[in-house]
Amino acid sequence: MSGGTHRLFFSREDLTETHNVELSVVQAEKHGKNPLIPLGDLNEWDCGQARPWEGRSVIYDEEERLFKAWYSGTDVMTPDRWWKLGYAVSHGGVTWEKPVLEQFEFNGNKRNNICATVFGPVLKDTEESDERKRYKMFVKHSPNNREGSAIAYTPDGMHWDHFAELDLSPLGGKRYDSVVFLKDEQDPDTPWRSAGPWFRTESACRSVGTATNVPKNSLPGNTG
Repeated sequence: MSGGTHRLFFSREDLTETHNVELSVVQAEKHGKNPLIPLGDLNEWDCGQARPWEGRSVIYDEEERLFKAWYSGTDVMTPDRWWKLGYAVSHGGVTWEKPVLEQFEFNGNKRNNICATVFGPVLKDTEESDERKRYKMFVKHSPNNREGSAIAYTPDGMHWDHFAELDLSPLGGKRYDSVVFLKDEQDPDTPWRSAGPWFRTESACRSVGTATNVPKNSLPGNTG
């Protein structure tokens, strides 16, 4: 591996030799404050479930020195499971706050932290020249096309009011459920990468574990 490159995981085959290193398995311990993102009160939109793994994004914003999470939630009263995307922040990653955004109504008022009616992995693009597109979300269902994907943009991570259809024709045009969405700083030609399962409409099943590069020109209006 050349100098200046980064690897998130290593396999033993990647290492030609080691010194004073021991491979061991350590049992994980749950933090005493779990669950870290608490459920809402009984009359709130996320009183049934608050699922950051479903929202798929927890990032550390180095500019604001703040952890940010986008999580999927639902209540216990709505028969059709009213799933929405919530926004939470934390200074240390343990104690989380839910800012009141007043964008979407639930139970007759807008005093909640719902930030979108869609969900998907989120990234903050610090190199984006257009401030309106500072945050990007890979949305599974386009608001105007349930069979297509889209990229959602926002300047602050909270007000997702701009969507653009995503051209997946270079990838076969299949419906795609993105689990990971990131920018590869080491590959300027295809900097956008996503991983997740393809959805085969004709067989109504998923091929889990498929990873792919997202061509730069497939992001509509991208200036990064």
